[in-house]
Amino acid sequence: MKIRIIAVVVAVGVLLSVCGAQADIFMKQKNHSDAMTIMGHTEPAKDEVSTTWLSKDKVRHDTDKMSMIMLLDEGVLYVLQHDKKSYMAMPLKFDVKAQQPQVDMGLTFTVTPGNESKKINNWNCKKYITRMSMGQMGMSVTTEVWATQDLKIDPAIYSKFVSAAMAANPMMSSMMDKMVQEMKKIQGVQVYSATTTQMMGQSMKSTVELLEFKEGTAPAGIFKLPAGYKKESFKGMQ
Repeated sequence: MKIRIIAVVVAVGVLLSVCGAQADIFMKQKNHSDAMTIMGHTEPAKDEVSTTWLSKDKVRHDTDKMSMIMLLDEGVLYVLQHDKKSYMAMPLKFDVKAQQPQVDMGLTFTVTPGNESKKINNWNCKKYITRMSMGQMGMSVTTEVWATQDLKIDPAIYSKFVSAAMAANPMMSSMMDKMVQEMKKIQGVQVYSATTTQMMGQSMKSTVELLEFKEGTAPAGIFKLPAGYKKESFKGMQ
């Protein structure tokens, strides 16, 4: 299974820019991806609901087929594959100097606040546009983000999780500080986002919508690896 750092950053950045002062946070989202064809392989349109629990230094993100458990205190991100009852451990520290050769992917990332406002699911939201490009790969990602300040946030928690995710990837580690600073421009919790990815002459579209947000106590043991899951070797970022 490929571990895409963009997916990790989305899961962390879009879902985890929130935190109550003491309580854990639960979020439920609806995710949609349009049908797409790349290199002759067609993926059908997909809809799924995902859930996330966020605590002070831990987060768990679940879909039907996989889960991600990020443990900042242990410096590791676990990626669980439920159909195989297996998991991989991805370190949250990356030594760029140890990698040879160094590759400049031509990565750029910007966040532009907009002037538009509207109400989405009873939350007052403001519009932002994020743009990311990787010149060497011929890929660009543009996201229309709607965020609300109606819900409690702690920007320091957000920065901590996003920094950990990006530091683990050689393509993004050199841009980490700039990306974190740019993402701080988004004020509040992201309620809705619509992303268009241009790659290899193809356009891929997806949306994420916040359905539920509440404070509470995460279920006991939710941040632990499930019993009976076997570890697979991690061969680096693909």
